Amino acid sequence: EMENYAKKEDNDSILRLAKSYYYGKPTSIDYIRSLEWLEIAERNGQDVSMLKYLCGCKLSLNQDFLVNTLLKGYKSGNAQAALALSKYYHEGTFLQKSDEKALDCLYFAINHNLDVDNVLLFDLCCLFSRKEDITTIKSIIAHNLNTDNVEMTIRLARCFSKGIVVERNLQLAIKYYTEAINKNSRIAVFELFDLYWNLGSDLYHPRMLPLIEPLLNQNDGAAHMRIARMYRDGKGIEKNIENSMKSMIKAIESDYEWAAVELFDLIRENKQLCCEIDFVKKLKPLADRNNGAALLRIGIAYLEGINTKKDTNKAKYYLEKAKQNGQQIG
Repeated sequence: EMENYAKKEDNDSILRLAKSYYYGKPTSIDYIRSLEWLEIAERNGQDVSMLKYLCGCKLSLNQDFLVNTLLKGYKSGNAQAALALSKYYHEGTFLQKSDEKALDCLYFAINHNLDVDNVLLFDLCCLFSRKEDITTIKSIIAHNLNTDNVEMTIRLARCFSKGIVVERNLQLAIKYYTEAINKNSRIAVFELFDLYWNLGSDLYHPRMLPLIEPLLNQNDGAAHMRIARMYRDGKGIEKNIENSMKSMIKAIESDYEWAAVELFDLIRENKQLCCEIDFVKKLKPLADRNNGAALLRIGIAYLEGINTKKDTNKAKYYLEKAKQNGQQIG
């Protein structure tokens, strides 16, 4: 009966029929037929963008169809379409990346009383920090002081650590980082470690090693890099250049690419150390991504023959590329 009304171009019946095929009530699920009726509803002037998008996802239709459906819905004032688009814009998937447009979509959704991803909203507001963004950040903080969301807990810690929008408060920063660590956040471990490191105080340095010990036992490359710095500088542990080198090598073996940069500097400054690492090979993944620090060190390796054969031409090539990528060449 509903299909008979729909065939008579009854808009309500058309939409009900499309939803019926999508949800399987009272008909059986049939996404193709649902999409066919949604196309008719759209031609009759109804905004069916979100249901078309969902049908497209179920049918694994191409991304152009999905994105264009959402764009059409957003243009028509559909807040749910705007919300879905925000992640496409932020991630740069199937749309040119634009965090500004992503934030505009989130604000549009909020103004239409939709719940949004507060973590993404927070990050984008921090990125632009316009007057309205600052107000939004303050509101998010105020409503999430007792959050169970580990990602939001980390962001609260960063705010209090750096004095973003709120007054800087190290004790609250440490409190929120600790809460995130207790929820098994690896990121929180390293950010709290780095906070202790940068505070430059004997009060905080002894807290660093206990933080990263569980991750050292898991052979975590970033943890090995941090204990290497502790040994190198004598912070929170007795200074030991050889142990620093060994920890950096462990970090490299655990695929922590940046460790090769700091190990190169350590070996160059402490020529008594015995290290057979092929720096050109280990630095190349970073250099291939135009990392200036890695390009500079490959150039120096070729220039000075550090664990590779001297090659003036290659040295000039990499030093010039390093200069093009922001490095000052003496």
